[in-house]
Amino acid sequence: MRKKLLVVLGICGTSFLLLYALISCQTLSSALQDPLVSLHSAEISSFTITEASVLALVRVENPNPFEIPFPEIGWQLFLNDNSFISGTIRNNQNIRARSATLIEVPVSLNYLDIVNTFSSLRGRTQLNYRVALRARFSLPLLRDREWPLEYSGLLPMPQLPRFGGPSMRIDRADLSGADIAVSVNIENPNSFPLPVPRFMMNYQVNGNSFLIGTMEGRGPVPAQGSMPITFGFPVRYIDLIQRFQNLGTLREASSLLTLTFDFGIPFFAQEPQVLQIPGTLPLR
Repeated sequence: MRKKLLVVLGICGTSFLLLYALISCQTLSSALQDPLVSLHSAEISSFTITEASVLALVRVENPNPFEIPFPEIGWQLFLNDNSFISGTIRNNQNIRARSATLIEVPVSLNYLDIVNTFSSLRGRTQLNYRVALRARFSLPLLRDREWPLEYSGLLPMPQLPRFGGPSMRIDRADLSGADIAVSVNIENPNSFPLPVPRFMMNYQVNGNSFLIGTMEGRGPVPAQGSMPITFGFPVRYIDLIQRFQNLGTLREASSLLTLTFDFGIPFFAQEPQVLQIPGTLPLR
């Protein structure tokens, strides 16, 4: 009889605990108010020759009289509707009762990675980008819920510099040789300065390479500005005729100066900047 009583009490106790847990869950479920999740702002926070960063601020409001954990926010970046990169933002802190907070979701992308992944995007002045966000809370009652957010915009792409007003002239000429002066204007269409370009020159006379050298420019090219590059080099007739004897009977010869610029930027490395300036060299 005692054993039966204990069994009955055990069954009743278990049923009571299950009923209590069920009532507690229902009470908690009815007491828990859904957090309010919204997109506060999104903007391009930085833009350089190598990368850009987009910063989104997600506002999370806790209307409950108790703390709730920060949500886990997953994000995915699309470029021209192509998925590019993704990530997750986590925070181990809590959101205080009846308060709101802003969560930073930074997204950084490298321009060289973009054109290496999508070669068709090279040469674009700007790209359409879209960031899809999904917030999820670790609370058991909200575990299967997601708060989707999204924002989009235009992402500027670095632009190759342009060359204007190239000229090559004879500054001085006598029986021994000539001094040649060269001037090139580099135009920077970007909203950031470009580093000093290094360039290789190849001076040809009648189709034959005569002088080859490397030079360093001075000063950065200002943002949305221009910078002139001027330099000179001498041509000695004795050296020219010793190398190309057929020039000894000519009064002048055609020339071609080829300049290959290197800005030291990996994004520009696959599209070398080459400028050719034709001219005429008088011979004595």
